[in-house]
Amino acid sequence: MKILLIGTAASIHIRRWAASMAERGLDVFVLSRRRVPIAGARLIPAEVPRWMPWRPQSWTRRRRAMLKRIVRQLRPDLVHLHYLGAYSVFPGDLADVPLIVNTWGSDVVLRSPETAGERRHKLEILNAARCVRASSRYLTRATCEYAGWSSDRVVTNYWGVDLDQFTPPATRCREPVIGFVKSLERHYGPDILLRAFARVRKAVPAARLLMAGCGQMERSLKRQAAELCIASAVEWLAHVDYADIPALFARMAVSAMPSTYEALGMAALESQAIKVPVVGSTAGGIPEVVIDGKTGILVPPRDDEALANAIIEIISDRQLRHRLGEQARRHVEQHFDWNKTIDRMIATYAEALAPSGGAGNMSKAGSGSRYCVKAS
Repeated sequence: MKILLIGTAASIHIRRWAASMAERGLDVFVLSRRRVPIAGARLIPAEVPRWMPWRPQSWTRRRRAMLKRIVRQLRPDLVHLHYLGAYSVFPGDLADVPLIVNTWGSDVVLRSPETAGERRHKLEILNAARCVRASSRYLTRATCEYAGWSSDRVVTNYWGVDLDQFTPPATRCREPVIGFVKSLERHYGPDILLRAFARVRKAVPAARLLMAGCGQMERSLKRQAAELCIASAVEWLAHVDYADIPALFARMAVSAMPSTYEALGMAALESQAIKVPVVGSTAGGIPEVVIDGKTGILVPPRDDEALANAIIEIISDRQLRHRLGEQARRHVEQHFDWNKTIDRMIATYAEALAPSGGAGNMSKAGSGSRYCVKAS
């Protein structure tokens, strides 16, 4: 089976997806502007630059010509679009090659306005898809609301964790170390965590904070840490290779996800796979991956006092920390195994290529489309 995957190779999630499909014997090609090698997959550099709203007609002609040529030369069995960009594909140019779409979050949960033309193009893509998938029930609902669809038109396929890569260490962290592994962007709440950590330090003076990530808020966050008199207790790790993330989580007693928006919460899943409990907000898909009182503690978004109290509760009670960590690992093993994610996606590929939708547990994808297996 030959798959043309459209998404940025700069994303570790795209690279994981493509490499895992290639490991299963699929012939995987990735169309990406960023030229980052992917094990087992072949990269097709996108010759057209990022969307240029000041030259829409010229850009669109170049993009469509590129896609037509690639589809004609490659002859893929399927096109799999990751992230619903307004001008990412033009369904009429796919030469009847089945299209599968994965929404990612900010493509349907808008944090900035979009034009009527952008929305029209995105709805055209959704309605042309054989199957539309989302990584959480929250994102499934958001996709349906964006498209004006009933809930059975989008299938939830949880993204998972490589349980062989994310294995718990022989000895767990016994120090009061809190970790944050996200981009330093406002919707992930790093400023909220710093305010909470200032409260934590008053109750637990030995507490330390690991901030792993980079982003637009880096400078302002470092100023904030200095103003809160916690700078000496915060370690900043701007760039961490994905291969080193398991060892990073192993340094933590608890990880924090104070997001005000989150499609799923992969960092929370990876933390729990290492048996590190999570204190997170109730925003977006986080309550689907962190079970309150069982694998971690959930608090209202933007509530730094509640966040601090939950962190203090966990780092101050070793037995609680151990119990939450054990349950967290089992939770990930049962519901978020990456191998099962890939199994479900390959089943979707096969169903999209079938002559017609079969009987059983199915979910209609787009207007006039075929059917795809509904699995979660």
